[in-house]
Amino acid sequence: MSVFLLFISTFVFAQSNVGVNSVTITFSTVPSTFSVQKAPLKYNKDFAYGMHLDDGAKDIYTHAYQLLNGGVINGTTYPGLSYTDGCGNDIKFKMSTALFSFNGWGLDCHDPNSNYALINVTWPELNEMYQNGWGIYNHGINSDAGNYDYSIPRNHSFVKLKTQEATPGGVDMSVFVNPNGDAAGSPYAFQYGYLVSYRLGYSFGYPSFDVTGNWNHRYFDMGRSAFSENESISDIVDGIAFLSINGAHHWGVAFSHSVTNSNYGISFDKFKTQMNYVENTYGKNGLDNIWMATEEEVLEYLIIKDTLTINSQLNGNVLTITFQGNLPTNFSFYALSLLVDADVDIQSVQVDGGTSVSYNGIGTKHSLINLNWNGKIVIPPEQTTNIWITKTENIA
Repeated sequence: MSVFLLFISTFVFAQSNVGVNSVTITFSTVPSTFSVQKAPLKYNKDFAYGMHLDDGAKDIYTHAYQLLNGGVINGTTYPGLSYTDGCGNDIKFKMSTALFSFNGWGLDCHDPNSNYALINVTWPELNEMYQNGWGIYNHGINSDAGNYDYSIPRNHSFVKLKTQEATPGGVDMSVFVNPNGDAAGSPYAFQYGYLVSYRLGYSFGYPSFDVTGNWNHRYFDMGRSAFSENESISDIVDGIAFLSINGAHHWGVAFSHSVTNSNYGISFDKFKTQMNYVENTYGKNGLDNIWMATEEEVLEYLIIKDTLTINSQLNGNVLTITFQGNLPTNFSFYALSLLVDADVDIQSVQVDGGTSVSYNGIGTKHSLINLNWNGKIVIPPEQTTNIWITKTENIA
């Protein structure tokens, strides 16, 4: 087997079953009608929205993360911005960072003990963010576009090695952001198992698309909106929400380079004002119909939802739900939200398996059930590194 095929098989071809064995619904009496459906989006939200900053600048941690997740900025404490899981639990807004690991002279741009720590997010900060559900995306090995056959897997390997504290085996990135808007990187990213490639100017997904339609779930180029001092986050989200009606559920993505510098992105005052608007309008304090998560989390939910088959068996007043379908083993998020409806009241919900569950609807005829499980098989970072070293020697 070639090294190239070995690299792909490591990150793509392994498959596993669902990590939830069954869901059992007990009704008050035997229902004459019932239905079980997969929610179009996690938590049965109307629309999904993702945001990321390119180039790994420091303010993804010092300002975006502290504002959205909750923290301290210049002496002011922020509680974070939230929506709910539909079952009474708060979920914080999340973003992502697209980063390269080295500068043009081969120095680690995220070393916490270097001068770069003043201007770039550091590995300890990235580890903390990732552990709280924030995303890390591949932006190439350095700021120069080109030589993607080297740049993409080399950055993947190094990020994986430096993020072992964040997750066992380190972060396996699945989202590629083309450096300098160079579309030539996408085919290489897909060869190395990346699920999606982002660039300003791609037509698909710009400014959003309906996830309930027909679309390619893997290896696709997706457009993204830009937010800046003159391009409003509020307007972008309003537009996505406006389209998510009559059974349509849109997903849109936006990016910038800074949330503190209006010359490269947006000033913090405007960023804070517009994100507060989003929460107050579509989050916990508003309609609560937004799913603001990383692009990775949204895409992995959509793949899982459309891969799995639901089996339902009614025995008297007890409904048992099971699942079929082989899933990739390199995902960061394994989740499925179910919608159960019947013509009689639901007495109880029990889940066998999984890592966490939330549900509502006890004493009513309708229930939202949110399932989560761990389906990842950890690939040791040394294995990835050895694959890359061998590939480098072959190229040389």
